[in-house]
Amino acid sequence: MRLFKLIIQSLAYGMIGGVIALRAIDYIYPIVNNPKAEKNIETQISQLNEMQKSLKELQNFITLQKGKLQSESAALSDIRKEKEKLEPIVNADRKAIQSIIEFQENKYRGQVWKERAIGFIIGFISSLLASFVIVWINRKKVLPEKEN
Repeated sequence: MRLFKLIIQSLAYGMIGGVIALRAIDYIYPIVNNPKAEKNIETQISQLNEMQKSLKELQNFITLQKGKLQSESAALSDIRKEKEKLEPIVNADRKAIQSIIEFQENKYRGQVWKERAIGFIIGFISSLLASFVIVWINRKKVLPEKEN
């Protein structure tokens, strides 16, 4: 009985293997004997090779861009650090400049009134002097000279 069972199992496996082999042959035979199928396979292989080249180029491009971004990121962080260092100096300079401007404005305001007062006094004295000159000229014309 055991031998019988072994024979039947072997036959069953053989039949299953045969069916699988026939199906594989039915699938492979048209591909092998068809020149178009062979060209199609070659075309697909060449397309896959081109895709592989493109992917390698893309990978190189991505690597290059990563490097650029990393260097730009490093430069940006350096700039931020420099900004943090310079910001207190700029703010201090800004305060100093504002105080100097305020001092100059206050000084200018005081000088403006001094200049106006000096200008008024000079103008007043000039008017008086001009009046005296005009009066003196008129006296000379009106009063005849005494002859001795």
